[in-house]
Amino acid sequence: MITGAGKTLMALAAAADASEKPIRIRIVVPTLSLMYQWKQAISEFIVFSETEQPGERPIGYYCGEVKTSPPCKFTIYVVNSARHAISAHILRDMKQGISTLLILDECHHYGSRENAKIFHFLRSPDFKSNLYLSLGLSATPECGGYQETLVPAVGKEIFRYDIAGAADDHHIPDYFIFQVALSFQDKELKEYTRITDSMERLYAKLARRYQTLKGSELSKQILFLKETAKEGKGDPEAWAYLCLLYKRTRLCIMAKSRRDAAVKILELLGPQKKVLIFSERIEQAESLHKALSRTMSRAVGIYHSEMSRDARKLALDRFRYGETGILISCKALDEGIDVPAADAGIILSGTGVERQRIQRFGRLLRKSSDKDAALLYYLYVRQSREESVFLSDLPHPENVVNLEYFHKEKLFLCYAYEELAYPFLKRYQKNDPLYKEYRRCLTMGECRPDWLLPPEDLKQKQKTASDTRERNYYYVMQILSGLRQKALSLKTVPPQTDREPLP
Repeated sequence: MITGAGKTLMALAAAADASEKPIRIRIVVPTLSLMYQWKQAISEFIVFSETEQPGERPIGYYCGEVKTSPPCKFTIYVVNSARHAISAHILRDMKQGISTLLILDECHHYGSRENAKIFHFLRSPDFKSNLYLSLGLSATPECGGYQETLVPAVGKEIFRYDIAGAADDHHIPDYFIFQVALSFQDKELKEYTRITDSMERLYAKLARRYQTLKGSELSKQILFLKETAKEGKGDPEAWAYLCLLYKRTRLCIMAKSRRDAAVKILELLGPQKKVLIFSERIEQAESLHKALSRTMSRAVGIYHSEMSRDARKLALDRFRYGETGILISCKALDEGIDVPAADAGIILSGTGVERQRIQRFGRLLRKSSDKDAALLYYLYVRQSREESVFLSDLPHPENVVNLEYFHKEKLFLCYAYEELAYPFLKRYQKNDPLYKEYRRCLTMGECRPDWLLPPEDLKQKQKTASDTRERNYYYVMQILSGLRQKALSLKTVPPQTDREPLP
């Protein structure tokens, strides 16, 4: 189920339904933070009755030094501790005729060799299949060891609720994804090209030497080369290739246009939006944090794994309660943390791994009373090997907008938007006072989705606008929306993809 669609509540409903017979529910989570979230959900959702087993406590925990000793109706395990204890606990209950419902949260973590130790009870002669129920939860269940470990231990997939289903049922807000093409600066492009040429020459040599490389997936090639290189003690050319790959990846991630584009997006979104920024590197996150702290009129927070636990908690709390309107994070917020609701997200940098993209997108898809739509900005360098499409199978392609950012001019450009904006602005002379104001409105609207909304929605926004500048903006967007609808009825709106932008 997509993040935010209610996996926890669904699992607890199953637990309540299964509790008609003697049963204990054991929940495995990957992080301490998720353990506390499950505790809160159980306390709010489950009504404990007098029919529980004698001497049984409602909720117990098993992590680090916190290990609840008496039998509990619900026991929440952090996986690092569960590996060496949960099998014994399940088998002990089975000897007493008590069933187990094993709930595996973020179950894609448990296909690895180490984490699969939680399933050792399945191989015990004391295991009783008639006393075993299981439920795996994940937005992205496929993983290494999925077919070999996870499916035999937990069962086959029984239900899928993706973005399309959640959108059709209005369980997630409307959303718009902006795919923003960036460019290297001249010096960066020269270095990127030099590294790529060197890599290609090295790869040709390695491919002749190792037939395994030919035809295999990129991830498998990298794993093979790492094993072959053995940290410099093996094939020196494999090691040299990996070093070049690291340099090229860092060069792409740290491209200056990423920071410039993010700053400009935040400027155009305005101070009302709560924004999460996802970065791949701590140094990049800290660099952007310093830049925004100098230029933004509102407070900016940062969250990453090298901060203390108290500092991370404070950063989340300040964002949750509105003391900071922008929170910059690294991989630490991708999953396993209860992230406060946000209106917009910027993928400053990331990997091509679909799981990470879905998890990050899901962070924005929680509904709230004051959120019209979730906005996501995916930044990629078009001269690099990065993918230009954020997610290829989204159910509403009309909600995906392609932008290009020109770092020298600090401007965004969307071809379909310009086709509507240019005729509108052409009505006014440059010395007309309205020209400057309407140009401001059009510049602001370039990286916002308002021109894609129905005119009647924009008319309502214009009525409730807080000041003249905002009223003018929604007036202009209302005009563009009307022009777009008219063009759609005549089928003359140019596509947003596969076209070069206007010069």
